[in-house]
Amino acid sequence: MDSDRSIMITNNSISYEDTFRESKKLFYDWRASDALCALFSILGILFATIDYEYTYSNERTHDNCKISIMALDPYKMMIIFTTMVALFYLLFGIYHRLVWEAYMNYIYSGYQNQNISFMKIIDSITWYKLVEIIMLLIIPYPGADFHLYLMMRYQFNMYEICYHYSEIAYLIMLFRVEILLRAISLFSPYEDHLARNYCRKYKVPADARFGIKCLVAQYPLKVVVISAVSAMVLLTTIFRILERPVDDLTTYYYTDYMNALWFLFENMSTLGYGEFLPVTDFGRVVTVIGYFVGTSLFSLMVLTLQDKLELNTQQSKAFTKIYKSSIAAETISEGMRFYLYKRMFGRNSHIAKEQKKRLRTKCKEMKNARFEADELNKGNDEALINIRVSASHIHVKMKKTDRALDSMIAQLRDEIHYLENTKL
Repeated sequence: MDSDRSIMITNNSISYEDTFRESKKLFYDWRASDALCALFSILGILFATIDYEYTYSNERTHDNCKISIMALDPYKMMIIFTTMVALFYLLFGIYHRLVWEAYMNYIYSGYQNQNISFMKIIDSITWYKLVEIIMLLIIPYPGADFHLYLMMRYQFNMYEICYHYSEIAYLIMLFRVEILLRAISLFSPYEDHLARNYCRKYKVPADARFGIKCLVAQYPLKVVVISAVSAMVLLTTIFRILERPVDDLTTYYYTDYMNALWFLFENMSTLGYGEFLPVTDFGRVVTVIGYFVGTSLFSLMVLTLQDKLELNTQQSKAFTKIYKSSIAAETISEGMRFYLYKRMFGRNSHIAKEQKKRLRTKCKEMKNARFEADELNKGNDEALINIRVSASHIHVKMKKTDRALDSMIAQLRDEIHYLENTKL
């Protein structure tokens, strides 16, 4: 990074197109740096996972932190490399953010010269950036052979549980997903250069929380499902790291990842069959966290599905029209058949009585449909008025149909009498 670089714009009559183009370019530089930081951070987690699985010894017990030593520790070397690259791009992202902010300050205030020095980058590191830097520096270094012993009570006995430094470092590395989430939020339309200008105009903090809230508002079901799956995988991995060393004391065998995943799924979804349980104290803490996260996310998922399945006002109107019209048409059809059967075969004929039963059934269905439509549109006065108007129109049409049928039957009788007289 060039410490003497400055934001200088000599043309005082800069156009809107040039301003927009330059702002977009500087923001894309910032976003690319954060994306590369997230990429190498996740690659570090991948190599740490491989290192953890390969170095975990089959002879491991709750009080013996024995690990399998690998020649030259190639995976740990890759962890160091990816971590250093991620740390470089994290600082580079801070630099590009300062450049973009300096340019935007010039656009709004006219201040032309803003030196971006290394000390200014250090001074601009916020507390969460400092946490990310510390999190990046905690990795399983080659040759680090430290042990941590924790006391645990299990089945009325006290045990010392041994954790190797590489396991603790791997557990902390899993929280790098926060860097990934922050980088993803920068690629949303609610945190790009244009959105940040609007946020600046309305004095809204254009941070990751704002972007995630907007994504939840726009894609609620997708965000909730992805969050639930991601939280389950993350908590399962942490839970397995904490519970795996005590496999020699229990029968749960959390060395199998699927056992830990099934337990976290039971816990987060509140099923709780009880065939798996947490043993260590920190495992119980993860279980409680998983319970609260799971109940919150699954409740949001149910509410989101309910909201997606509910009809809005216009859909309710269309549904009411379609539903009532179809029932009304069927009722009118049954009424016409009953009228014809009654006139042609008599009121007391078997076919007329059966048709009368069907007509009564249809009338009840129409009444129930009207009641259901009223309940569906409760609170919507306009929809209720339309339903009542539709019902009155149906009643008028039935009367007109009745008169038309009387006229048609009278004509048929006249034709029958005429034909009989002609034959005679």
